[in-house]
Amino acid sequence: MDDLVDLLERCRKAAGVDPALCTDAQLQTGVLALEAAQTALAAAEAALLAELEARGTTEIEHALPTGTWLAREAHLPPKVARGKVRTAVKLRRCLPGVADAMIDGRISDHHAAVLAIAANPRIAEEFASIVPQLVDAAEGTVFDVWRRDVHGAAELLDQDGGHDPARDSDRNRLTVDPLLDGVVQIRGTLTGDHAIAFSTLVNKRADALFHLHARDNVEFPDLPIPSRSALMAEALVDLVRHGAAHTPGDGHHNEQPRSEAILLINEEDLSVLTLDRALVDQRTASLLACDAGWAKMTLDTGGVPLALGRTQRYATAALRLALAVRDGGCIFPGCTAPPTWCDAHHIEHWEHGGRTDQNNMALLCRHHHRRVAHAPGWTLTPTGTGRFIFTSPTGTQRHSQHHGTHPPPGPRAGPAPP
Repeated sequence: MDDLVDLLERCRKAAGVDPALCTDAQLQTGVLALEAAQTALAAAEAALLAELEARGTTEIEHALPTGTWLAREAHLPPKVARGKVRTAVKLRRCLPGVADAMIDGRISDHHAAVLAIAANPRIAEEFASIVPQLVDAAEGTVFDVWRRDVHGAAELLDQDGGHDPARDSDRNRLTVDPLLDGVVQIRGTLTGDHAIAFSTLVNKRADALFHLHARDNVEFPDLPIPSRSALMAEALVDLVRHGAAHTPGDGHHNEQPRSEAILLINEEDLSVLTLDRALVDQRTASLLACDAGWAKMTLDTGGVPLALGRTQRYATAALRLALAVRDGGCIFPGCTAPPTWCDAHHIEHWEHGGRTDQNNMALLCRHHHRRVAHAPGWTLTPTGTGRFIFTSPTGTQRHSQHHGTHPPPGPRAGPAPP
């Protein structure tokens, strides 16, 4: 144990080295050396965790399982801490030699975790017999390919009991983790019909969005076509929003606004937060302020609610009907979104004194509402005839469409109107 303490001290000293004083060769050598050291330390940690788990020490002294205790004391995410313990126990019980391979630098702790997951109790003995070959294969194989091969080998060994359709629902998982600045990270696993439906619907919607972006790019070349992964993310949010717009069981869109979430506005500095106190940037807050699906609550300096915004700032059912009759759907040229998929957008924003009336409002689908109407540099200018002119940041102009009709002859390019 003294050797581990000495190693920790040496690592702390190494962390104090100024990388700017190192040569390129030293930087590369140092990074690889640290990776090897981290893997060796992970093997040592696994041995200690497995012994703690076997003794039940943390249950006896702290009334906590080993993983929960580790999460608390080391300030780790509970899922990560529990995963460390599970891997440690598997290495000790049924994967002999894996820890030595980690110490020798032949595999990383990530490889060890994959092996631990694959070695389920039904095949533990048979799987242990092929682990040496899998470790050898890891040295010359890209990690993702190797991981796929490991799971494939485990499935072959587990043909008599690996898949239980009745347990598919238990394997469906989805987590949404808030990060900083209003960002969330989504992770999930879907099986069976959930997997097929999700993959089919999201890919289909992403394909439709690609064609929509491609049409936008033709009209406004300064609107780029997003990557496939960005389209998939946009498709997922679109499908969720459209699903929320239906009342379960009746197949019809809800007529009345529903609160999807609450925006909290600090009276002192006008900062905007979500209900879980994640900061919302001003552009996003401005976009959401147009949507009756979001309620706005003003807080005093002590965080006490002062007022909850009602629907008077949003288009009434009668006004939405009038906009639907006039616009016929999203007014962005080339868009095919129907009125029920559109937001009622204030041309002059409500916060800037804009009125909730027909002359100051237009229907925009969520895609163009977010991507154009609230994007920096874009303007939407009324013509006084019930139509509008879109102007991009580079000065490209197009008339709005109505009822899907092509825009009439008019501005095609040039400076924004005065």
